[in-house]
Amino acid sequence: MKVHVAVLLNIFIILSNSLFFAKAEIFTALVDLGPLLDTGGEIVKTLERYLQVEEERLEKVRWLRAQYEKLYTSAIQDEESFLSNPVNAYLLVKRLTSDWAITNRLIEGAQSKALIENITQQSFIFPDQEDLRGAATALLRLQDTYLLDTTQLARGEIDGTKRVFSELSAGDCFMLGHEALQLNDHFYTVRWMQEALDRVEREEVKTSNKQTILDYLAYSSFVLGNLEDAVKFTQDLLNIAPNHARAQENLIYYQNFLNNGDHSKGDEGTPSDNRPKPLKVLKREQIPTFTNYERLCRGENVKTPFEESRLNCRYTTSNNSYLILQPVKVEQLSLDPEIVIFHDIISDKDMELFKDLAVPSLARATVQNPTSGVLETAPYRVSKR
Repeated sequence: MKVHVAVLLNIFIILSNSLFFAKAEIFTALVDLGPLLDTGGEIVKTLERYLQVEEERLEKVRWLRAQYEKLYTSAIQDEESFLSNPVNAYLLVKRLTSDWAITNRLIEGAQSKALIENITQQSFIFPDQEDLRGAATALLRLQDTYLLDTTQLARGEIDGTKRVFSELSAGDCFMLGHEALQLNDHFYTVRWMQEALDRVEREEVKTSNKQTILDYLAYSSFVLGNLEDAVKFTQDLLNIAPNHARAQENLIYYQNFLNNGDHSKGDEGTPSDNRPKPLKVLKREQIPTFTNYERLCRGENVKTPFEESRLNCRYTTSNNSYLILQPVKVEQLSLDPEIVIFHDIISDKDMELFKDLAVPSLARATVQNPTSGVLETAPYRVSKR
């Protein structure tokens, strides 16, 4: 809308100047008609600039429409497989939150706004920003637990899941990097920002800002102690925006710190072991079994050969006469604590029935506040029960 107002104001000024000449009765002399040609030429240039801005806006709208179409057509083919891929789940939530907000800003005019209001006022479910943050955090947690490669994850390549309907854009990667920064996880901030940087270079319709990406990369590299990278990213930023005041100050600080070990206070502070650590790092340091928990999630074997040798599979009736003709298959997974799997107990049809009955009752899992004793949700526990 600001573009429209600016263009109309420009044309108004041009026409106002024309009216000044009109008061001089330009119609009475051909020599006075010359300035009107300049007026017409300026209107052509102004309208050309307006059309260029509008074409860029419409190109972004077309790109967003294509993203929504890819999402919908892929999902309806096999909904369960589609949603089983966590990258798809993240993209679904992002398309309906931040990308939908961008779409609203791009669509202007009374008729266009009426279309948007028609959608938003109906009983469709739209996720909110908390849902988006939760989806991003879940994807980062999955990446960290299963040691997934950032580039492969951005392409949606996860073993055991269906390929994503669309690879992550630079904007998608940037949002994951930003969420990692909010979690104080600079390791994954650098990886996702680097992926965003690689992708934004190849995009025809830019979904992120290169300057902002470089700014984040420089900061997180500095915090991690990778000072040479911090200097390089800051220099790259200044090549794009030479007048970036904060980048100019930081470059001097980074270079002094790198060359002389100068700890004078800079804009970004000083890398320090006293910075708050991500929750997962604290868990690994304070909970001895947490590493084994992550290994089990990845399907790795944490038992010794002796422990393995004591496990077995068997049939059992548990002294139940109904099971004599068809005993239950039991597989031992652990002796201490005792963990077993009972195979082929419930039919697929019954399992679907149980799920249908349970879904309406699902609610976000809670933890007990150690101070008040009140049950409350926590960002590190996002499951439902």
